[in-house]
Amino acid sequence: MDEQGRGRSGLNIGDSIGLISLVFAVIAFTLSPHVWLKTVFIVMAALGIVLAVRFSHWTYSWSWPRRFILSLLCALALIGIGVPQINDQLKSDHQKSLTDYYSWVIQIIRLQMRHAWVGRAFWLFTGAFMMIFFLVLVVALKAVRDRSIVSQQAKNGFLDYKLQAENAIISLPAALAPITAITFNVGKMIEAQTRQVQAAAQKPTVVQLRVVKRTATKLDVYSRQIHSRCSLLEGTGARLEEGMLGWFAWIKSQNELKPQLIQVIPTLQVLGSTVASTILKINDYIRSMEANKGISRDMNIALEAHIQAVTRVRDASIAIQQSCMSALRFIDAQEQENK
Repeated sequence: MDEQGRGRSGLNIGDSIGLISLVFAVIAFTLSPHVWLKTVFIVMAALGIVLAVRFSHWTYSWSWPRRFILSLLCALALIGIGVPQINDQLKSDHQKSLTDYYSWVIQIIRLQMRHAWVGRAFWLFTGAFMMIFFLVLVVALKAVRDRSIVSQQAKNGFLDYKLQAENAIISLPAALAPITAITFNVGKMIEAQTRQVQAAAQKPTVVQLRVVKRTATKLDVYSRQIHSRCSLLEGTGARLEEGMLGWFAWIKSQNELKPQLIQVIPTLQVLGSTVASTILKINDYIRSMEANKGISRDMNIALEAHIQAVTRVRDASIAIQQSCMSALRFIDAQEQENK
Protein backbone atom coordinates (compact mmCIF):
# COMPACT_ATOMS: atom_id res chain seq x y z
CA MET A 1 0.00 0.00 0.00
CA ASP A 2 1.27 3.45 -0.83
CA GLU A 3 2.33 6.06 1.70
CA GLN A 4 -0.77 8.12 1.11
CA GLY A 5 -3.04 5.20 1.85
CA ARG A 6 -1.19 4.34 5.03
CA GLY A 7 -1.35 7.94 6.16
CA ARG A 8 -5.10 7.96 5.84
CA SER A 9 -5.64 4.60 7.52
CA GLY A 10 -4.06 5.60 10.87
CA LEU A 11 -4.53 8.47 13.29
CA ASN A 12 -3.58 11.82 11.78
CA ILE A 13 -3.68 15.57 12.37
CA GLY A 14 -7.45 15.60 11.89
CA ASP A 15 -7.89 13.29 14.88
CA SER A 16 -5.62 15.54 16.97
CA ILE A 17 -7.70 18.58 16.02
CA GLY A 18 -10.82 16.70 17.09
CA LEU A 19 -9.26 15.92 20.47
CA ILE A 20 -8.30 19.57 21.03
CA SER A 21 -11.82 20.65 20.01
CA LEU A 22 -13.25 18.27 22.58
CA VAL A 23 -11.04 19.86 25.25
CA PHE A 24 -12.26 23.35 24.27
CA ALA A 25 -15.89 22.17 24.42
CA VAL A 26 -15.41 20.63 27.87
CA ILE A 27 -13.81 23.83 29.17
CA ALA A 28 -16.59 25.98 27.73
CA PHE A 29 -19.48 23.88 29.02
CA THR A 30 -18.22 22.65 32.39
CA LEU A 31 -15.82 25.26 33.81
CA SER A 32 -18.14 28.23 33.01
CA PRO A 33 -15.48 30.82 32.12
CA HIS A 34 -16.23 34.47 31.36
CA VAL A 35 -18.79 35.05 28.59
CA TRP A 36 -16.31 36.22 25.97
CA LEU A 37 -13.93 33.37 26.81
CA LYS A 38 -16.76 30.84 26.64
CA THR A 39 -17.72 32.24 23.22
CA VAL A 40 -14.15 31.91 21.96
CA PHE A 41 -13.92 28.31 23.19
CA ILE A 42 -17.23 27.37 21.56
CA VAL A 43 -16.26 28.95 18.23
CA MET A 44 -12.85 27.22 18.29
CA ALA A 45 -14.49 23.90 19.18
CA ALA A 46 -16.96 24.25 16.30
CA LEU A 47 -14.22 25.13 13.80
CA GLY A 48 -12.09 22.28 15.11
CA ILE A 49 -14.93 19.80 14.67
CA VAL A 50 -15.37 20.95 11.06
CA LEU A 51 -11.64 20.45 10.37
CA ALA A 52 -11.62 17.11 12.19
CA VAL A 53 -14.50 15.79 10.08
CA ARG A 54 -12.72 17.02 6.93
CA PHE A 55 -9.29 15.51 7.64
CA SER A 56 -9.85 12.67 10.13
CA HIS A 57 -8.94 9.21 8.86
CA TRP A 58 -12.35 8.00 10.00
CA THR A 59 -14.20 10.29 7.59
CA TYR A 60 -11.61 10.99 4.87
CA SER A 61 -13.17 8.58 2.36
CA TRP A 62 -16.69 9.98 2.87
CA SER A 63 -18.31 12.09 0.17
CA TRP A 64 -18.20 15.85 0.71
CA PRO A 65 -22.00 16.16 1.23
CA ARG A 66 -21.83 13.54 3.97
CA ARG A 67 -18.88 15.28 5.65
CA PHE A 68 -20.60 18.65 5.29
CA ILE A 69 -23.82 17.39 6.91
CA LEU A 70 -21.91 15.82 9.80
CA SER A 71 -19.86 19.00 10.32
CA LEU A 72 -23.00 21.12 10.22
CA LEU A 73 -24.81 18.91 12.73
CA CYS A 74 -21.84 18.92 15.14
CA ALA A 75 -21.40 22.69 14.87
CA LEU A 76 -25.13 23.27 15.37
CA ALA A 77 -25.10 20.97 18.40
CA LEU A 78 -22.27 22.97 19.97
CA ILE A 79 -24.00 26.27 19.20
CA GLY A 80 -27.34 24.93 20.40
CA ILE A 81 -25.80 24.01 23.76
CA GLY A 82 -23.57 27.05 24.04
CA VAL A 83 -25.95 29.89 23.09
CA PRO A 84 -28.46 29.20 25.91
CA GLN A 85 -25.59 29.02 28.40
CA ILE A 86 -24.17 32.30 27.14
CA ASN A 87 -27.62 33.90 27.28
CA ASP A 88 -28.21 32.72 30.86
CA GLN A 89 -24.75 33.84 31.89
CA LEU A 90 -25.29 37.30 30.33
CA LYS A 91 -28.55 37.67 32.26
CA SER A 92 -26.84 36.59 35.47
CA ASP A 93 -23.94 38.98 34.90
CA HIS A 94 -26.36 41.83 34.18
CA GLN A 95 -28.05 41.32 37.53
CA LYS A 96 -24.78 41.58 39.42
CA SER A 97 -23.02 44.81 40.06
CA LEU A 98 -19.56 45.30 38.68
CA THR A 99 -18.13 45.41 42.19
CA ASP A 100 -19.74 42.13 43.19
CA TYR A 101 -18.69 40.43 39.95
CA TYR A 102 -15.04 41.35 40.41
CA SER A 103 -15.06 41.13 44.18
CA TRP A 104 -12.79 38.10 44.14
CA VAL A 105 -10.24 40.07 42.11
CA ILE A 106 -10.46 42.96 44.55
CA GLN A 107 -10.04 40.59 47.48
CA ILE A 108 -6.93 39.06 45.93
CA ILE A 109 -5.50 42.52 45.28
CA ARG A 110 -6.16 43.50 48.89
CA LEU A 111 -4.56 40.32 50.15
CA GLN A 112 -1.54 41.00 47.92
CA MET A 113 -1.26 44.49 49.37
CA ARG A 114 -1.42 43.15 52.92
CA HIS A 115 0.53 39.93 52.38
CA ALA A 116 2.94 39.70 49.47
CA TRP A 117 3.14 35.92 49.69
CA VAL A 118 -0.59 35.61 48.75
CA GLY A 119 -0.01 37.10 45.32
CA ARG A 120 3.08 35.00 44.71
CA ALA A 121 1.25 31.85 45.80
CA PHE A 122 -1.81 32.64 43.66
CA TRP A 123 0.11 33.25 40.45
CA LEU A 124 2.46 30.34 41.16
CA PHE A 125 -0.54 28.03 41.56
CA THR A 126 -2.18 29.40 38.39
CA GLY A 127 1.01 29.04 36.35
CA ALA A 128 1.62 25.51 37.64
CA PHE A 129 -1.96 24.49 36.80
CA MET A 130 -1.71 25.83 33.25
CA MET A 131 1.70 24.24 32.76
CA ILE A 132 0.44 20.86 33.94
CA PHE A 133 -2.65 21.15 31.72
CA PHE A 134 -0.68 21.92 28.55
CA LEU A 135 1.95 19.32 29.46
CA VAL A 136 -0.73 16.64 29.74
CA LEU A 137 -2.23 17.80 26.44
CA VAL A 138 1.14 17.67 24.66
CA VAL A 139 1.92 14.22 26.09
CA ALA A 140 -1.49 12.93 25.00
CA LEU A 141 -1.05 14.25 21.46
CA LYS A 142 2.48 12.82 21.28
CA ALA A 143 1.21 9.42 22.45
CA VAL A 144 -1.48 9.46 19.76
CA ARG A 145 1.07 10.44 17.11
CA ASP A 146 3.62 7.83 18.23
CA ARG A 147 0.98 5.12 18.26
CA SER A 148 -0.08 6.09 14.76
CA ILE A 149 3.53 5.99 13.50
CA VAL A 150 4.19 2.62 15.13
CA SER A 151 0.98 1.15 13.72
CA GLN A 152 1.95 2.36 10.24
CA GLN A 153 5.56 1.09 10.40
CA ALA A 154 5.01 -2.26 12.14
CA LYS A 155 5.25 -5.26 9.83
CA ASN A 156 2.11 -7.33 9.48
CA GLY A 157 2.05 -11.03 10.18
CA PHE A 158 0.42 -13.95 8.40
CA LEU A 159 -2.95 -13.56 10.10
CA ASP A 160 -2.94 -9.79 9.57
CA TYR A 161 -2.49 -10.21 5.82
CA LYS A 162 -5.11 -12.97 5.69
CA LEU A 163 -7.65 -10.86 7.58
CA GLN A 164 -6.87 -7.85 5.40
CA ALA A 165 -7.53 -9.87 2.23
CA GLU A 166 -10.73 -11.35 3.64
CA ASN A 167 -12.05 -7.95 4.72
CA ALA A 168 -11.23 -6.48 1.30
CA ILE A 169 -13.18 -9.26 -0.43
CA ILE A 170 -16.14 -8.75 1.92
CA SER A 171 -16.16 -4.96 1.49
CA LEU A 172 -15.86 -5.02 -2.31
CA PRO A 173 -19.63 -5.27 -3.03
CA ALA A 174 -20.28 -2.35 -0.68
CA ALA A 175 -17.65 -0.31 -2.56
CA LEU A 176 -19.20 -1.08 -5.96
CA ALA A 177 -22.88 -0.68 -4.99
CA PRO A 178 -22.92 3.17 -4.77
CA ILE A 179 -21.15 3.48 -8.12
CA THR A 180 -23.66 1.11 -9.72
CA ALA A 181 -26.52 3.19 -8.30
CA ILE A 182 -24.97 6.39 -9.69
CA THR A 183 -24.59 4.97 -13.20
CA PHE A 184 -28.20 3.78 -13.05
CA ASN A 185 -29.37 7.29 -12.13
CA VAL A 186 -27.27 8.77 -14.94
CA GLY A 187 -28.93 6.44 -17.44
CA LYS A 188 -32.39 7.53 -16.30
CA MET A 189 -31.32 11.18 -16.42
CA ILE A 190 -30.05 10.87 -20.01
CA GLU A 191 -33.33 9.22 -21.04
CA ALA A 192 -35.30 12.02 -19.38
CA GLN A 193 -33.19 14.61 -21.17
CA THR A 194 -33.87 12.94 -24.53
CA ARG A 195 -37.61 13.04 -23.90
CA GLN A 196 -37.50 16.68 -22.81
CA VAL A 197 -35.46 17.75 -25.84
CA GLN A 198 -37.85 15.92 -28.15
CA ALA A 199 -40.83 17.54 -26.40
CA ALA A 200 -39.24 20.95 -26.94
CA ALA A 201 -38.53 20.33 -30.61
CA GLN A 202 -41.04 22.99 -31.68
CA LYS A 203 -39.70 25.53 -29.18
CA PRO A 204 -36.73 27.88 -29.67
CA THR A 205 -33.29 26.28 -29.68
CA VAL A 206 -32.35 28.19 -26.54
CA VAL A 207 -35.00 26.22 -24.62
CA GLN A 208 -33.50 22.93 -25.78
CA LEU A 209 -30.00 24.11 -24.84
CA ARG A 210 -31.29 25.10 -21.41
CA VAL A 211 -32.57 21.53 -20.88
CA VAL A 212 -29.23 20.07 -22.00
CA LYS A 213 -27.26 22.45 -19.79
CA ARG A 214 -29.26 21.42 -16.71
CA THR A 215 -28.52 17.79 -17.52
CA ALA A 216 -24.81 18.57 -17.98
CA THR A 217 -24.71 20.27 -14.58
CA LYS A 218 -26.33 17.25 -12.92
CA LEU A 219 -23.93 14.95 -14.77
CA ASP A 220 -20.97 16.88 -13.31
CA VAL A 221 -22.39 16.26 -9.83
CA TYR A 222 -22.63 12.53 -10.54
CA SER A 223 -19.06 12.53 -11.87
CA ARG A 224 -17.77 14.07 -8.65
CA GLN A 225 -19.69 11.48 -6.66
CA ILE A 226 -18.08 8.69 -8.67
CA HIS A 227 -14.62 10.11 -8.04
CA SER A 228 -15.41 10.24 -4.32
CA ARG A 229 -16.70 6.65 -4.23
CA CYS A 230 -13.84 5.41 -6.41
CA SER A 231 -11.32 6.29 -3.69
CA LEU A 232 -12.93 3.61 -1.51
CA LEU A 233 -12.86 1.10 -4.37
CA GLU A 234 -9.18 1.81 -5.08
CA GLY A 235 -8.35 1.47 -1.39
CA THR A 236 -10.18 -1.87 -1.27
CA GLY A 237 -8.24 -3.11 -4.27
CA ALA A 238 -4.92 -2.01 -2.77
CA ARG A 239 -5.71 -3.75 0.53
CA LEU A 240 -6.71 -6.90 -1.34
CA GLU A 241 -3.48 -6.95 -3.34
CA GLU A 242 -1.30 -6.27 -0.30
CA GLY A 243 -3.12 -8.89 1.78
CA MET A 244 -2.83 -11.54 -0.93
CA LEU A 245 0.87 -10.87 -1.49
CA GLY A 246 1.70 -10.97 2.21
CA TRP A 247 -0.46 -14.02 2.84
CA PHE A 248 0.89 -16.03 -0.08
CA ALA A 249 4.50 -15.08 0.67
CA TRP A 250 4.08 -16.57 4.14
CA ILE A 251 2.30 -19.67 2.84
CA LYS A 252 5.07 -20.27 0.32
CA SER A 253 7.64 -20.40 3.13
CA GLN A 254 5.46 -22.72 5.27
CA ASN A 255 4.75 -25.95 3.42
CA GLU A 256 2.29 -27.22 6.01
CA LEU A 257 0.03 -24.22 5.38
CA LYS A 258 -0.37 -24.80 1.64
CA PRO A 259 -3.63 -26.81 1.96
CA GLN A 260 -5.30 -23.60 3.12
CA LEU A 261 -4.94 -22.25 -0.41
CA ILE A 262 -7.50 -24.75 -1.71
CA GLN A 263 -10.18 -23.19 0.51
CA VAL A 264 -9.96 -19.77 -1.14
CA ILE A 265 -10.14 -20.97 -4.77
CA PRO A 266 -13.97 -20.79 -5.05
CA THR A 267 -14.05 -17.34 -3.46
CA LEU A 268 -11.39 -16.00 -5.81
CA GLN A 269 -13.08 -17.53 -8.84
CA VAL A 270 -16.44 -15.98 -7.97
CA LEU A 271 -14.81 -12.63 -7.23
CA GLY A 272 -12.84 -12.68 -10.48
CA SER A 273 -15.96 -13.58 -12.47
CA THR A 274 -18.01 -10.82 -10.80
CA VAL A 275 -15.36 -8.20 -11.43
CA ALA A 276 -14.95 -9.34 -15.05
CA SER A 277 -18.71 -8.93 -15.56
CA THR A 278 -18.51 -5.48 -13.98
CA ILE A 279 -15.72 -4.47 -16.36
CA LEU A 280 -17.80 -5.53 -19.37
CA LYS A 281 -20.76 -3.50 -18.11
CA ILE A 282 -18.52 -0.49 -17.57
CA ASN A 283 -17.21 -0.75 -21.13
CA ASP A 284 -20.80 -0.84 -22.45
CA TYR A 285 -21.65 2.12 -20.26
CA ILE A 286 -18.69 4.12 -21.57
CA ARG A 287 -19.72 3.39 -25.16
CA SER A 288 -23.25 4.59 -24.41
CA MET A 289 -21.86 7.82 -22.97
CA GLU A 290 -19.68 8.30 -26.05
CA ALA A 291 -22.77 7.89 -28.22
CA ASN A 292 -24.47 10.81 -26.46
CA LYS A 293 -21.75 13.29 -27.44
CA GLY A 294 -22.42 15.95 -30.03
CA ILE A 295 -25.63 17.55 -28.77
CA SER A 296 -23.93 20.62 -27.26
CA ARG A 297 -20.56 21.88 -26.04
CA ASP A 298 -21.59 21.83 -22.36
CA MET A 299 -22.82 18.26 -22.69
CA ASN A 300 -19.64 17.18 -24.47
CA ILE A 301 -17.51 18.57 -21.64
CA ALA A 302 -19.70 16.94 -18.98
CA LEU A 303 -19.71 13.60 -20.79
CA GLU A 304 -15.93 13.63 -21.19
CA ALA A 305 -15.45 14.32 -17.47
CA HIS A 306 -17.95 11.57 -16.64
CA ILE A 307 -16.17 9.08 -18.89
CA GLN A 308 -12.89 9.88 -17.13
CA ALA A 309 -14.52 9.21 -13.76
CA VAL A 310 -15.98 5.90 -14.95
CA THR A 311 -12.66 4.95 -16.55
CA ARG A 312 -11.07 5.36 -13.13
CA VAL A 313 -13.60 2.85 -11.77
CA ARG A 314 -12.78 0.47 -14.62
CA ASP A 315 -9.04 0.73 -13.96
CA ALA A 316 -9.59 -0.04 -10.27
CA SER A 317 -11.76 -3.03 -11.22
CA ILE A 318 -9.11 -4.29 -13.65
CA ALA A 319 -6.50 -4.08 -10.88
CA ILE A 320 -8.74 -6.16 -8.60
CA GLN A 321 -9.30 -8.70 -11.37
CA GLN A 322 -5.55 -8.97 -11.96
CA SER A 323 -5.01 -9.55 -8.23
CA CYS A 324 -7.52 -12.42 -8.34
CA MET A 325 -5.93 -13.93 -11.43
CA SER A 326 -2.44 -13.64 -9.93
CA ALA A 327 -3.66 -15.37 -6.78
CA LEU A 328 -5.24 -18.21 -8.77
CA ARG A 329 -2.04 -18.64 -10.81
CA PHE A 330 -0.02 -18.77 -7.60
CA ILE A 331 -2.33 -21.44 -6.17
CA ASP A 332 -2.09 -23.45 -9.39
CA ALA A 333 1.72 -23.24 -9.25
CA GLN A 334 1.70 -24.49 -5.66
CA GLU A 335 -0.51 -27.44 -6.66
CA GLN A 336 1.88 -28.29 -9.47
CA GLU A 337 4.78 -28.30 -6.99
CA ASN A 338 2.93 -30.65 -4.68
CA LYS A 339 2.38 -33.07 -7.56
